[in-house]
Amino acid sequence: MKDKIGTLWTYGSTNTRVTNYITFEQLYEAIKSFKELEDFTLKLKELKELGKIEERNNLKNKQHYVNMCGKYTYRNDASLIKDSFNWIVAWDIDKKDNLNKDFSKLFDIVCNNSSVILCAHTSGAGLRGFSRLKENAFEFKNEEYYTRMIKFVHPYLEFIFDSKLDIGQYKLSQPWYLLYDENVYVNWNATPIINVDYWRPLKERKPIYIPMFKDDDLVKKYINALNTIPYGTLHYEDVLRLMTYAKEIQCDPNTISDILISKISSASVLYKKTDLTKMWKPLRAGRFPKFSAIKLIKKSGGNY
Repeated sequence: MKDKIGTLWTYGSTNTRVTNYITFEQLYEAIKSFKELEDFTLKLKELKELGKIEERNNLKNKQHYVNMCGKYTYRNDASLIKDSFNWIVAWDIDKKDNLNKDFSKLFDIVCNNSSVILCAHTSGAGLRGFSRLKENAFEFKNEEYYTRMIKFVHPYLEFIFDSKLDIGQYKLSQPWYLLYDENVYVNWNATPIINVDYWRPLKERKPIYIPMFKDDDLVKKYINALNTIPYGTLHYEDVLRLMTYAKEIQCDPNTISDILISKISSASVLYKKTDLTKMWKPLRAGRFPKFSAIKLIKKSGGNY
């Protein structure tokens, strides 16, 4: 694993032209002992303690960064050389998204068999690292990597780490800034993540059935039914149907929308982003489409 090759860019995120290539072993040595990184990291910490957050962030964005997914010719998703893909995923656990988390204990949890490198978060509060994927478990395509990681790997990592992870780090060309951490963890014998359905097609869709209860406790049973829907399986049309039916049984829209946010698929977020943005605000405010769920279901031909 230590000889796998990633890509290095220098002088900040505005530089998209490749500077050089770097192995995992070289990355580990740089994080642990490179004097320039140590000075830079101390400067970021100092600015944070002084409350100069904007200045700190601007400085961080000028730092050298890597992407260890493989060898790039330029910094964008399409420029990763397909045959160089390292079967790796970068992940990011920020303290601000996990305020009640004991990070001293989390470190031990995250040092699981799939973690190759683990070090401090760029914010100074949190953890970030790389985990191995099972090689050739799916057909690698640059344009599908982000969606596949969110749909299949992200739920697994959040479950085993018991933490909320930043989905932005799964982007194939996302910068991974170089900062100093003398306590960086490494495991060159890391075993790949195997407990996920890598092979499932991204467009696979199982029907979501709307339960039609006959007794008086509709709302409670409806919420319980929604909680059984698997993570990441809801599509845009499903949300409309489920929310509209909630209106018909007088269920609190805020309660329902909070549940559905965690169930909606990454594909819907990617390809229906504009529609979702327009839809979500009125739904949270309790303003629903002016049609019956039953009519919509019949019109769509759905077997609900």
